Amino acid sequence: MKQYFLMAACAIFISTGLYARKTNDIDFNIPDSLLDESKAVYLFHNTTYTRQSKSVLIEECHFAVTILSDRGDYFTEFEYIYDKFSAIKKIECSIYDASGKHVRKIKNKEIKDYSAYDGFSLFSDNRFKEFKALYPSYPYTIEVKIIKRHDGFIGIPSWYPLKGYHQSVKETSVTLKFPPELPIKFKENNIGRTVKNEFDEKKIHGITWKATGLKPIKPEKFSPAFFNQVASVSFAPGEFEYDNSEGSLNDWKSFGLWKHSLLDDDFSLSPKTIEKLEELKEKYPGKKELTKQVFKYMQGRTRYVSIQLGIGGFKPFSPEVVDDVGYGDCKALSYYTKSLLGFVGIPSIYTTIGVNSRKIVFEDFANVNQSNHVILCVPFETDTVWLECTSQTIPFNHLFSGETGRKALLIKPEGGELVYIPEPVENKKKNIALIKLNEDDEFICEISTHLTGSFYDDEFSLLQLSDKELNEKLTKESGISDITLYDAEVVQNENIPEITITKKFRTKNLASKAGSRYILDISPFLPVSSFAEQRNPRRNPVYIKEKLDYIDEITFEIPNTLSVEHCPENKIVSSEFGSYSTQISVVENTITLQQHFTLLKGKHPVEKYTDFIDFINQIAETSNLNIILKK
Repeated sequence: MKQYFLMAACAIFISTGLYARKTNDIDFNIPDSLLDESKAVYLFHNTTYTRQSKSVLIEECHFAVTILSDRGDYFTEFEYIYDKFSAIKKIECSIYDASGKHVRKIKNKEIKDYSAYDGFSLFSDNRFKEFKALYPSYPYTIEVKIIKRHDGFIGIPSWYPLKGYHQSVKETSVTLKFPPELPIKFKENNIGRTVKNEFDEKKIHGITWKATGLKPIKPEKFSPAFFNQVASVSFAPGEFEYDNSEGSLNDWKSFGLWKHSLLDDDFSLSPKTIEKLEELKEKYPGKKELTKQVFKYMQGRTRYVSIQLGIGGFKPFSPEVVDDVGYGDCKALSYYTKSLLGFVGIPSIYTTIGVNSRKIVFEDFANVNQSNHVILCVPFETDTVWLECTSQTIPFNHLFSGETGRKALLIKPEGGELVYIPEPVENKKKNIALIKLNEDDEFICEISTHLTGSFYDDEFSLLQLSDKELNEKLTKESGISDITLYDAEVVQNENIPEITITKKFRTKNLASKAGSRYILDISPFLPVSSFAEQRNPRRNPVYIKEKLDYIDEITFEIPNTLSVEHCPENKIVSSEFGSYSTQISVVENTITLQQHFTLLKGKHPVEKYTDFIDFINQIAETSNLNIILKK
């Protein structure tokens, strides 16, 4: 796990409780309570942010971490990002053995300096310093000191006393120091036993948060995201200056006002683009259909690249530039699409959101750490269209699941306005299968899988694969072992966000023989496996983040030489967590199975965990359907 400084949290770890020794101001003794289930232990992790002016911030971090075994080796990799607005003034790293003896210091020549170009970003002025602090004998301790200066800043990383699973913390703190006239705001969340202390020294006001004795936590299935389980403090500078641009983060309205000031309104589209837009406007008088056609036009002539140059991390390219070069990042492509729509008379709103684990969660606290993406909002009289402008193949008015069910910030001339982006109406996976058993005991299978909602998003990348890559992926990920795939196709529905995957294959692994009988597995598609109840007491509520529907419609055709000796009964299972049902019928040599499993979105108290496990296990047992055929 690479450790990021300012852009992400620093990391630290330290040795086992067998060594009650203190050297070099480091106490290597670790209580036994911090060792169980831990891969590494922070002996201490202290960070201080000192604001010297509206634009200057000094960041100091000092930590020590004990690596307990090779399972914690990924904590030994360190990476610190900087750019033309920041400078790393100091990096020191020392290593101590199990007894606390200093064994070596990382030399300057071991600290590599690289461009942060990732092969995907077109423009980036970011660089990073990187090193590894390995030692051959466990446990050992790594101590790191780093100082970084920011000449222009907008964000300060949130503080998480506990930074991940399977790690513990003996002591950790974060301190803010700032002139009273240039305050740094903060927002506490799930703060628990964390202690806060405020102080004044000369003309500086300070606040420190400190936590001690944080035990490691293990991941639990069907639980909230890790950072919703632990304490945190978020920060924002209030008034700020960055790359010669001044703004405010006092609230979402003022932040949106600054973001809107970065949008270039002095541009011209090319005559060729204007001609095409006039053509579309004439051909499609309906506003929504015209919006769709303009969006498709934009998709057909642009491509996405990442741009990270100074304020370019916040300010989009001019639409004139995108129109000329045909590429841009999320900001540039969204603003370009807004400009195209504006030309044909359709108003739209440039919109900032957080995607995946990044979300706008605090309506009363604005900071840049809650958002990392830009999309476009197109409001109509009866509904709202949302456009993801970075994909050349995403359907019109579809957002990926990592962009829905969350707040977004509309960037308007009068300032920012928070709105809610709804979730998809349905997340459905439907298999329609025809399976024939021939005289050679081989099953000839043709399966069409229809995917919508989050299932669609999970398989969206299949549309970009070559035929060979598609066949390899579908063969590897088949729920039925040892198949011979001889045809495969993925088709995007032109009108709605739906993918259909069609597979044709042969296999002998849907039945086992027992003398003159065949035991036929007629439910190989439903992805429900039984769960063993976790040994440790449950910490979290049962969290099911979205409603999911799995539907199978399967037809089996068997030879005239076989007949059905045993057929399972129809089943219905229902609870507050969802439902499951089967309908099986046999007509001559045709067996038809319909099954439907629904998992309902919801958050249930921790006391319901055993009931939830029982529900899942009951469905797993019920859906394990076999038919016995005989000659």
